[in-house]
Amino acid sequence: MLLLEKGLAVKTFPFDLPDTKSIVGGGSFRPVLRFHGPLRQDRARVTFILNGVPLKEIVLDSTVAGKQVTDIDLPASLLRPGKNEMTLAAITDPKNGIKDGEGTLAFLDGSILRLDYLDASDFSLGDMAAFLEGGPPFPDRDLVVVIPDEPEPEEAQAAMELLLQWNGGSPSGTASGRVLSVRSVTPRIADSSHMIYLGRSRSFPRSVLKAFHWEPPSQESSFLSCFVNNYGRLRLLITSETAEGILGGATSLLDRGLRSSLNARRMYVSPMKVLPKPGGGSRKDQVTFKDLTGGDLVFSGPGKSSRLIEIMVPPGDLVGSRAEVLLSFRSSPLIDGDRSTLTLFLNGTSVASVNLGKSRIGKDQLTTRISKVLHGASVLAVEIEAYLVPFPGGEEVPGEACWMMVDGSSHVRVPLADKRPPALLEYLPFLMGDREVTLFIGPDPGDGLLSALAALLSEWRRISGVDIKITVKPLSALRWDNLTGDAVIAGSLDELFLQGVLLAAARQGGEVVITGGKKGDPAFDVDRDAFFQLLHRKGASSVLVVGWPAEGFDESFPGEILRSGKLRGDACVMSSKGETTPLYIAPHKKRVGLFSSDLSGGSG
Repeated sequence: MLLLEKGLAVKTFPFDLPDTKSIVGGGSFRPVLRFHGPLRQDRARVTFILNGVPLKEIVLDSTVAGKQVTDIDLPASLLRPGKNEMTLAAITDPKNGIKDGEGTLAFLDGSILRLDYLDASDFSLGDMAAFLEGGPPFPDRDLVVVIPDEPEPEEAQAAMELLLQWNGGSPSGTASGRVLSVRSVTPRIADSSHMIYLGRSRSFPRSVLKAFHWEPPSQESSFLSCFVNNYGRLRLLITSETAEGILGGATSLLDRGLRSSLNARRMYVSPMKVLPKPGGGSRKDQVTFKDLTGGDLVFSGPGKSSRLIEIMVPPGDLVGSRAEVLLSFRSSPLIDGDRSTLTLFLNGTSVASVNLGKSRIGKDQLTTRISKVLHGASVLAVEIEAYLVPFPGGEEVPGEACWMMVDGSSHVRVPLADKRPPALLEYLPFLMGDREVTLFIGPDPGDGLLSALAALLSEWRRISGVDIKITVKPLSALRWDNLTGDAVIAGSLDELFLQGVLLAAARQGGEVVITGGKKGDPAFDVDRDAFFQLLHRKGASSVLVVGWPAEGFDESFPGEILRSGKLRGDACVMSSKGETTPLYIAPHKKRVGLFSSDLSGGSG
């Protein structure tokens, strides 16, 4: 029984989540309540908060003689091993009750909190597919895709598709995924990571195949198997006798239409599926906060707090009409709406502020046009500031009961004008159209190359709003005269030179030097530095060339290089620490090969 002193009450109910081998897939809370107020027509607003995140708000009516029941879903993403807290915050409705009066809120028999456990032995291929999309939750989100030392193009494409799915299911920059060759996997990596083994069966040691209870499939089929090991790490095997079967198996796993049939730990898949076509027919001109942050933004506790989100945007002259920020939000009934505010800053400038007013059930909205003055920057910094003041008499309530939530459906909309951006790396995400992108790679991708390409393409998709389809082909198949559409050409610089790719770099003696444009140092370290160059072909297609360092990167490739605006120029050198040096080809020089001669940019 809760007593609503001065019209409000807050109660926290702790519960423990055992740290076992079982996987928590979510849960539900079904409280059975009854509210009595001092007047016959009183009402109370009750908010349920799980681990600081508001879940649901209901209204209880004292005129109802019996019990009132509500069902609340407990998302798996909010549950954590060990101590969890469900907080109930109640306040009498000032319009129907009395502000300083007392009331009682009773939990009746039949109230149930249920957790849904998935035992490790029941983990299926369908659960694995859901994991790649962002759930069920695991404390460790590090994923490694293991491929043969010399992968076929179909195997590399399957690995890319899995990582693109993985990166797309996580907030921007939070997914940890990489591709490693069999020879690069160490016991330390295997012990600390979720692992996907992807490749023809002869590529893996017998011990790996035995762990998955592998049996040779038919020549055309693929074999899929998964389990959770003794340390809570996921294991998945996608194998076949052919590279085409590998791609077919990965495609089947990612096909949502087949999800209900993936209810076993092991199965054979016939080669009947093809990669789905891109889902959208045009570029999306807006990105939601859920895409950027993974969900809702919750501001808790009295006082001032803020969150900063950075978004890559095209320059001002490329922005179409009605660029805007739309915030959809709601707030706790236990805050003083007349004194609490939400303020929006764009690139450090306050552009809108709203008084939270008399909070009501449901969402409010704030829409602000993005001024042309702010379009000059390549990155738009969106900062949301909440100033929360407790309701009179509620100064002592726990901080989580005093909250404001900005919904994940809030968005930033920056439409492109009907003109093509200059063919420079800083405009790369806005140069690609709604088409297929062909990825050309060498026979032995260097350490980290496929991981870097997956991170780069994931951000490319997210920023541009184009759901492009990736097709992988061997570098030896590159033919300039027959190249159509957009392409990415990736490999070591020596592989690119051998293939005849026209770069603003060349090998002279024992080093590689920059051969044109404005630069500081004439040479760079081909063993440690990555080289990017944008080749603009006739028509609307573009070609991105990635020269990968022979020794890979000391650290993970910074996937945020696109949205941070650091990748700039006709060409750009990036060190293993993520530092970039842009190179602009002098516009007065006659361009050769595939360089465009009509670019308006360049620093000479």
